[in-house]
Amino acid sequence: MSKVSSCMKGYYEDEFIREFIGRDCKRSPLINRGYYARVAAMDMVISRFLDNVEGEPCQIISLGAGSDTTFFRLNANKRNPTLFIEVDLPGIVEKKLNIYRNSSRVQNILGLTAADIDASKKHLQLITPNYALTKVDLRNVEEMDNILATQVPGFSYLVPTLFISECVFCYIAAKDSGKVLQWITNKFPVAAFMSYEQIRPNDPFGKTMIGHFKNKGCPLLSIDEYPDPNSQQLRLESFGFPFAQVFDMNDIYYKYLDKVDLKRAEKLEIFDEFEEWHMMQAHYCILLGVTDVVSLAQVKLSL
Repeated sequence: MSKVSSCMKGYYEDEFIREFIGRDCKRSPLINRGYYARVAAMDMVISRFLDNVEGEPCQIISLGAGSDTTFFRLNANKRNPTLFIEVDLPGIVEKKLNIYRNSSRVQNILGLTAADIDASKKHLQLITPNYALTKVDLRNVEEMDNILATQVPGFSYLVPTLFISECVFCYIAAKDSGKVLQWITNKFPVAAFMSYEQIRPNDPFGKTMIGHFKNKGCPLLSIDEYPDPNSQQLRLESFGFPFAQVFDMNDIYYKYLDKVDLKRAEKLEIFDEFEEWHMMQAHYCILLGVTDVVSLAQVKLSL
């Protein structure tokens, strides 16, 4: 819903998000700008990955994809990887298939009919030549590995692979997310992993943030074990990523996002909440781990 609000105000373009969510929404300028920064950061790394592997077979795997529209936005810009895979819990996959079932636009992009999608709902799995959506519980990495290897045509451990995780790992226990990270470094010789999640739970803002998510019924299960950028970087390194970077969103916003687009976005609404803005951005971060920094040299962030 917050992404809908950000799009409606013109912070970034997503011609599919309102179709996926189904209704309009209005958020504060602070939230709109925050979601703009979040999407811009994710898009930046995805773009770097696709530029790096241009002309090669490659795949993007979205872990806990939810209602994300990244595949469709990439398709609209003719920036598709060879294969885009989304995995999520059964209830989420069913919800997304219902959206596809009622969208002729999505069906045209996927090359499917409503009947095809109805058939896919029996197994909660949708497979096309360059897109796959399948039910997976990330806490069971063996099951995920088996499903991808045996049920998704075109999936490969050997092609350059980007894993994206947007506010997902923070909601599962650290031991379970660790198994996923270990699987990536063990099985994918040329891979990058990017995650957006919360940090710094122990200051007043962090404690309020923790309480907010707990009251919503989705507590942050791993934030105490990885509370800051340094511990997050050590986390990636401990699971076998030879190259790891972690930046809070203040660094990402002011040092890495496109300056021209930032100026455009900052003119969209009157904004005077700078203290709260910097505080909020300090409590979110981007994690980036790379298994082969030679093959994926353009993915790493450098000034």
